[in-house]
Amino acid sequence: MGEMDPVAGPEDGEDLTELIRRLILGAVSHHTDPIDTARLAESVHEVADMLEEADAIPLASRYGAPDPGPFDPVRLFAFDPVFGRRNPVALPVIPRWEDPVAVAEATFTRVYEGPPDAVHGAVLAATFDQVCNVANIGAGVAGFTVDLEIRYRALTRIEQPVRFEARIVSLEDERVVTEAHATQHGAITAEAVGTFHRLARR
Repeated sequence: MGEMDPVAGPEDGEDLTELIRRLILGAVSHHTDPIDTARLAESVHEVADMLEEADAIPLASRYGAPDPGPFDPVRLFAFDPVFGRRNPVALPVIPRWEDPVAVAEATFTRVYEGPPDAVHGAVLAATFDQVCNVANIGAGVAGFTVDLEIRYRALTRIEQPVRFEARIVSLEDERVVTEAHATQHGAITAEAVGTFHRLARR
């Protein structure tokens, strides 16, 4: 069990989050004429007003009491900007802990496109950072990112499954080094080495 335990984030908002993600994908993937665009914007504006008027989610529900169960990064990162199932701007990445390896799988849509038909390098970098974070938390040595080096070996294609794996390769005092790679159709498309400063032990 890691030093940082998973928390139980609210799950009843995942449907809403997925609908917002559909809106984002539609906004970057489809062209509409000015009249239709104005009509769509008015409809979305009404929904946005309703959300703003709703009660805010308590901070304790985002980062609440430790869960005594096994480490589950999906629950821990419920509102995370990279992995959060309750965060509509988060990446479509599903992480899990397979001791001693952190695994994450994703199929990136055109929302995350950089080069034509390929995933943006910054998207891959953010995913690597959090996959390494999952590996560190799972191993009980959670910490802050100090340095993240990435080598892009080939284009990682959108609309095609990609798998990330990360594991700790060095632990010395407060310094943790974690390596990761991304594969698509069995070939490595990118690699990363992260250095982390271990959080103070409680």
